[in-house]
Amino acid sequence: MGTNSGIGDVNNPGVKVTSYSTHASLRMAQRGMTSSQVDDIVSKGVALAQGDTYYFLSRQGAAVLTKAGRVVTAYTQAEFYEETWALIWELGI
Repeated sequence: MGTNSGIGDVNNPGVKVTSYSTHASLRMAQRGMTSSQVDDIVSKGVALAQGDTYYFLSRQGAAVLTKAGRVVTAYTQAEFYEETWALIWELGI
C-alpha cells in the first residue's frame, strides 16, 4: 500500500533494536518512553521504508531505526501530528 507521503510501506523487514543513538536516548527520556515500548512499536507496528531507515508506526507511537537496528528517534502518540494520524488511518493501523 503506497502513500502520498513519499514513504513506502514494506513487510516487516525483520529489523530488531540493537542500540540507541544519543539523540534517541535523550528524546525517549524527555518523552517518558521505555525501551520495551520501542520494542513493541518495532515488533507490532507497520514498517515504512524511508531512505536508509525504517519508520515503524503504531497507534502507540513511532520509532525510526537504521537498517542495522540503531534507534535514531522515537516518540509516543502524544507527539503525533494530524498528518501522522491521517497516515495511520490511510494504512489501516
